[in-house]
Amino acid sequence: MSLRQENALSRSNLDRGDLLPIFPLQVKGLSKEELVTRSDLVLVLPERIQSIPDGTTSADQGLGIISEGLDTLKNLALDMNEEVDRQVPLIDEIDTKVDRATDDLKSTNVRLKETLHRVIERNLIHKNVSILHASFLRLFLSDIMVPIMRLSQFYHR
Repeated sequence: MSLRQENALSRSNLDRGDLLPIFPLQVKGLSKEELVTRSDLVLVLPERIQSIPDGTTSADQGLGIISEGLDTLKNLALDMNEEVDRQVPLIDEIDTKVDRATDDLKSTNVRLKETLHRVIERNLIHKNVSILHASFLRLFLSDIMVPIMRLSQFYHR
């Protein structure tokens, strides 16, 4: 064994408490009692660290709960995907029917507009004919018939 290996082995076998009497700590502002208390605290520190729960059991439980939640979410997502797959053809069919109904409505509106224009034109023509007829009668009676009647009265006397 080399000298380095022997020194490392001897250092690993020494405890921190064993070194204190050999190399006393010199800290300004601390009394000997405080140094002894401090060294006692240092010696107890590994035990205190070991007594602290590491949380692996609670972490495992938490991870188990998270895993169950993720499984539930996965199942919900799969169910939703199946439902969407079922509804896509229905939505496509509805979309086709709505497009057809929209086209029918547009063509019906065009025909209705044309029919309405024809009816309005006929009514206007009828009214215009009636107005022309009445105007013609007035003209005929006033301008043509009146002089004829006067002439006929003149000849009948």
